[in-house]
Amino acid sequence: MKRVFVILIVLRLGLTVSAQDLGFGNPNQNLVNLNPSFAGSNGFIRNQLSFRDQRPGLSNNFTWACNNFDAYLKCISAGIAVTGQWESYNELTIRKSYGLVYAQHLKLWKGSIKIIPSIQALYRTSDFNGLLTLPDQKYIDFNSGLLLSYKERLYVGGSVFHLAEKPTGGFYNGRDERKFTFHASYSVDIGEKSLIQFLFVQNGHQRYYSSYLMANAVLNNHYMVGAGYGSGSNLTGTLGYRASCFSVAYAYAMSVSKLSGNTAGSHELHLSYNLRNKERRDLLSNFERF
Repeated sequence: MKRVFVILIVLRLGLTVSAQDLGFGNPNQNLVNLNPSFAGSNGFIRNQLSFRDQRPGLSNNFTWACNNFDAYLKCISAGIAVTGQWESYNELTIRKSYGLVYAQHLKLWKGSIKIIPSIQALYRTSDFNGLLTLPDQKYIDFNSGLLLSYKERLYVGGSVFHLAEKPTGGFYNGRDERKFTFHASYSVDIGEKSLIQFLFVQNGHQRYYSSYLMANAVLNNHYMVGAGYGSGSNLTGTLGYRASCFSVAYAYAMSVSKLSGNTAGSHELHLSYNLRNKERRDLLSNFERF
């Protein structure tokens, strides 16, 4: 009976799921997921792992995770990345994707300006563990991105996801329609060991639009704090710690709107490993470079 109930809830939420891609409250901890052009942006090697549990304890909670490994190849002035994403509903595997990214780093004005176009190829699967009569799907998809940076302080970029617009199968009714993302961030140093970043993100997907503003800070070169406010009266708070080669962060997101039918919060855990050039390892770095 419980299994039947879960299937009915999954079918009921199908349109909601297809209306917008799943994401994270703090994109600084999964940069390639925000824009594939961030591949190689730290200058050497980086791995970012993120996990989100949305509305834990409720009957309609989602969990999803993504892992992005990226590196900068100086010999060809390009970034590459290997990506993976996993989505689940009430312990039922829904979708998986595995991807490869190539991002060409073009430098102007002695490197003060960088223009980085990128392309990402993905292999996507939907798997309902035999619970639904609709067939599972396997297909190839593509994402693209463009990033402009100025003196490693100002970053402006955009991404287009689901270029193939392939049918997704199962209760993902119809097609994976294209998603558009625009983002901009600016970092300001506060002394020699602290900085604050202001971040804006705008998403558009299947007639649904969302935007949010965030302020994130690094204090005393190690402690990370952040707060954000977005569409639907969503609040996000972040606490974390970074060392010279790794960081760990926790984020909590919730809706404070009286019109929201569910204000249960969501939990995020972010882990990253960052290997930079020796001369930069102990220096204060902004979020896009770490």
